[in-house]
Amino acid sequence: MNEIAKLILSLSLSGSILALLLFAIKPIIKHRLSKSIQYYIWIVVLLRLIIPFSFEGSIIDQLMYSYQTTEVNNSQGNVQQDDSSSGNILGSLTLPNVQGNVANGVYNNDIDHNRYFTDLVIESIFYIWLFGVIFALTVNLIGYARFSKQLKQRNITTSDDDNKLLATLTKGRTKVTLVRNRFITTPILIGIIRPQIVIPDYKYNEQQLTNILLHELTHLRRFDLFMKWLTMIVTSIHWFNPLMYIIKKEINRACELSCDEAVIKNLNTEQKQDYGDTLIAVVAEQKYALGALQVTMCEEKKHLKERLLAIMAYNKKSKLLTFISLLLLLVVTCSAVILGASAGKVKDHEIAESKQLDQYKLDTPEHWSIVKLPFASLSFEENGKVIGELGVTPYYPDQPLSQLRNNHTEVIESHALNGFFTEVIQEKIQQTPPAASGDTTVTETLHFYFIMKDKNKAYDLYFYTQDVDEQTAVSVAKSFTLHSSNDAQ
Repeated sequence: MNEIAKLILSLSLSGSILALLLFAIKPIIKHRLSKSIQYYIWIVVLLRLIIPFSFEGSIIDQLMYSYQTTEVNNSQGNVQQDDSSSGNILGSLTLPNVQGNVANGVYNNDIDHNRYFTDLVIESIFYIWLFGVIFALTVNLIGYARFSKQLKQRNITTSDDDNKLLATLTKGRTKVTLVRNRFITTPILIGIIRPQIVIPDYKYNEQQLTNILLHELTHLRRFDLFMKWLTMIVTSIHWFNPLMYIIKKEINRACELSCDEAVIKNLNTEQKQDYGDTLIAVVAEQKYALGALQVTMCEEKKHLKERLLAIMAYNKKSKLLTFISLLLLLVVTCSAVILGASAGKVKDHEIAESKQLDQYKLDTPEHWSIVKLPFASLSFEENGKVIGELGVTPYYPDQPLSQLRNNHTEVIESHALNGFFTEVIQEKIQQTPPAASGDTTVTETLHFYFIMKDKNKAYDLYFYTQDVDEQTAVSVAKSFTLHSSNDAQ
């Protein structure tokens, strides 16, 4: 499977597993642990969905890379899989270039066309996913631009008393402006670079305005607007995952509950009541349009009851509960790391074997690159051009040698080679496309068939004669050995 597809799927799977675990324990922690800790826990889930950091050997990495390591030697020494526990970021973000591979004859040895169709499907799926990401981001950004434009057109300068109250609450240390607007029905905070508190053009008493400003300033200090944007981006990336939309709602809900908790933690019972009354007074009559990326004081009526109950039931947590809250946050963070993602491989000469192959050793020229392939096992490249491949194919001793060749081929030379660990046949083959294709290109390849009769398989090591001379090809073939003692015998 393509590395980009593995990365996205692994991140989505890892984040989803973590989210499902949190949903499972939600009834237990909902009224017991700090709302702020619950919010931070969901931020961990969000980061797990977006950050491609993982340790090799993590649960998801093992799931995506369940095969064993293959070792290859070149003229400078061993190039092998790094099994260390050091973390890494995915290093192989490449897509199959189907048209380029066809032109270079990469699929010439693909007898059943499995690899061709697999590459074609992977390439198509990637572009469908990419289109979904671009579409989701575009819809949100256009929605945000329209919403911002509507706000600016209807903004009204606030009074001196309103600005003085804001300056008192911020103590002049926070750069944020305050405006009124007839377009909105509930106070909002908008703008990451130039934050602005926008309140409806209603007549609020001083206590109500104080509660409104405290709420929005708390969002500002905690960078909740940034988290809102990040949530939108992550949701756009994982648009194909239905659980992502539930996670998004839960993050927004946890954000408001934790903000309420941060505001009221130093208030007395009467002040809490006033704060709750302010929420009731400013609840929005309708939801804002998609893409209106802002934090609102009270947008949805259905969550108002939960917030009011949380406000009136708030009490300072004991040291034990605080400890348990922090411990849970640590456990969730560690779980996110243990789950991991598809870590990929970071070696320049990255090697990984198909499940059907055994471990082997191979000497290649210093300037060659060796990359893994889904089915053909290995591809040899020089300056980015495919010059040969190593694959494995079924072999039945009771059938002729032609079973190893592709259709539309002509054997130019064929003879046995001595001095190898198993029976080896060298053949020079010319292949032409089907006549119906109208293509008259002739591709010449030099094949070395390592026949394992007792295993009913053969290793096919071949090179394009226009890129690799026969002497070099034979030298590489002579270095080919298997590590597996059973096959080497």
